[in-house]
This record gives sequence, structure tokens and C-alpha cells, in this order.
Amino acid sequence: MLGTYLDAAQQRAPENPAAQKEIRYMIRRLSTTWGHKQAAVWLRDYSHREWAGMISRFYRPRWSAYFTLLSLYMDHPEQMIQPDWYEWEELFVYDDAPYETVPASHLKQALLNIASFLGFDQD
Repeated sequence: MLGTYLDAAQQRAPENPAAQKEIRYMIRRLSTTWGHKQAAVWLRDYSHREWAGMISRFYRPRWSAYFTLLSLYMDHPEQMIQPDWYEWEELFVYDDAPYETVPASHLKQALLNIASFLGFDQD
């Protein structure tokens, strides 16, 4: 979970809020854009972390924006432009919002429910 990594910043610099903020920033940067814009040209999604919090706050909104743009361009292909995804991703990197550190559901039970739905024996 992304929140556990971000919270670990508190332990790395317990008496230094500025250092904590910088560590959280670097965790988000290394989990997404990897580096500055020049590096992102070659390292697009290099890290690709699917931690809880990353899917809901980073990948899902990005996918949604991509498919919205794609559907708009299907009617007007002459107006298609390449969005600056790096700039969009930077909004996530600089957003210091808190993230969950405890799973919202029990993974084992969720997997058992899926297995049951698919007709697999749970033994």
C-alpha cells in the first residue's frame, strides 16, 4: 500500500517535518514519473507500482482521462493532440494527501469469494 511507504517517512525523520515531506515527495516521484521531464521521455511508467492508492488516485484517473480524450478524438481526428501526461502526473507527485495504511477489505476472503463465484473448490 502506498500509504505504508509514505508513513515510513515519518520514521525516517521523526523530528524534521521538511525532511518527511521531501521523502514522501520522492516516494511519489519514484513511483510515477521517476524523474524530471527529460527522463520521463525514456522512462515512462518505469516503476509501475500497483499499490493500493496508486490505482484509485493515479492510474484510474489517468486511464479515465485517456479514454475520454480518445472518445472525443474519434469524432474529430483532425483535432487530436498528444496530451502532456507528465504535467498531469506531476499533480499527483506534488499532492501530499494522506493514503490508507490498512486494507479496506480482507484479501483472503475476497479471493475466496471470487473462487466460489468461478466454481473452484476452496480446499
